[in-house]
Amino acid sequence: MPSPHRRLRPAAAFTLVELLVASTLGALLMVAAATLAGSFSQSVATLMEDVAPEHETALARMARDVRYAWWTDVPSADRLIVDDHQSRRTVYRIDGTEIIARHPDGEEGVLAEGVGSLSFQAITMQRLREGPQVTENTIIAATSPVYADMKAVVIGDGASQAVGFVIDSVVGERSVTSVDEQVVGATIESIALPLAQGTGKGTVTFEIYPAWAPGNGRPRPGANSLGSVTFPLSAFSPAVQDHPHHPHHVTDILKDQYGVKLEVPDPRGGLFGLLRLNVDTQADLTEVLDKFDLLEIESGFDVSTTDRYEETGFFLPSVSTVNLDTAGAFPTLVPGVAYTLVMSISGNGSLAVVTTDKVSASQSTVAARENATKSLVAEDYQFAVTLSGTRTITSTIASDEVALVRMDLQTSGGQRASRAAGVFSQVVAEDPWMGVVEGDPPPEP
Repeated sequence: MPSPHRRLRPAAAFTLVELLVASTLGALLMVAAATLAGSFSQSVATLMEDVAPEHETALARMARDVRYAWWTDVPSADRLIVDDHQSRRTVYRIDGTEIIARHPDGEEGVLAEGVGSLSFQAITMQRLREGPQVTENTIIAATSPVYADMKAVVIGDGASQAVGFVIDSVVGERSVTSVDEQVVGATIESIALPLAQGTGKGTVTFEIYPAWAPGNGRPRPGANSLGSVTFPLSAFSPAVQDHPHHPHHVTDILKDQYGVKLEVPDPRGGLFGLLRLNVDTQADLTEVLDKFDLLEIESGFDVSTTDRYEETGFFLPSVSTVNLDTAGAFPTLVPGVAYTLVMSISGNGSLAVVTTDKVSASQSTVAARENATKSLVAEDYQFAVTLSGTRTITSTIASDEVALVRMDLQTSGGQRASRAAGVFSQVVAEDPWMGVVEGDPPPEP
């Protein structure tokens, strides 16, 4: 009966004879390999001599300098400039049949002779650097609502209107494609405001405050004025006295066709026309406004009956834009920050500011108050204002810097040799804002 336990097989091993044979064969193979390697090295040396080792040495030296350069340039096909990490410059060039090297100390020496031609080819990488800041005159900020149905808001003594604005921080591409220049700061030097009328002997003061939030006309609680400028109301009289639809010119037409009574407070120049309209429908009222290019004052109306419009209010000729010089009144403002321009009336007089039709208060950039004792609250209309002046923007300088140099040499005897080397300081930095441009200081040792 076979045993239930399997017998273990002894471990295999080499005999003494096998070890001696293997050692002998290994020694013979090593001798053969050494002999073959020596023959290969001798063949390579002979080949290098055939293509002029002096020229290969020159190429190797130039390739090494390029590889470890801080900055390299190829200004022409026969000239190579290499700056090392201590800003020491070496220049290689071909002069007749010689490769000349001008060393950092100004001394020149012959690197190789018997050269038929030597050419350098460069592959470049774009590098970007900050240029000098640029100042330009432009529109700083503007609110430009679409006047689908223009009206007007009258601002009287003690009342204020405010409109929120934000200065854009990006101006887009300028000299370098795909690089957006940034606004550093802006100064408001003029205000353009569409008005229907300014009358009286009072004054208008413009102030700029930090705003509650972007697009919000209310000043930030507790914020101080950043600057102010005051103008007499006489500066706001638009030059529309001869407007063909001035109330004086349309008196007879309105009276004959619509039974309108026209009262003008100041026949010698005031543009406020107090119209007492007696029209049958709202459509008739709209027809009057459109036909004579008049603006309806937002306040002061009274619809006394349900079947007939008996509205009383001011109706004014078309808009004139008043341009106000505010140079020196306001400090440099920061882009991307919410500001509000507050316009306040003081004294005997009023302004009629052109507005749009109603919008939701949450969408409006306008805030208003009836007098200085009240707070500015969001309104449900918009008006246009254009702030112009100077802004300072960044500029970018782009340059193509050598990242790889190929060197092709032909001896006077027609033999050829080539080398290529990458500039480590460039090829390891893909970001165009990195790498090295001429004039960049080398790293501290």
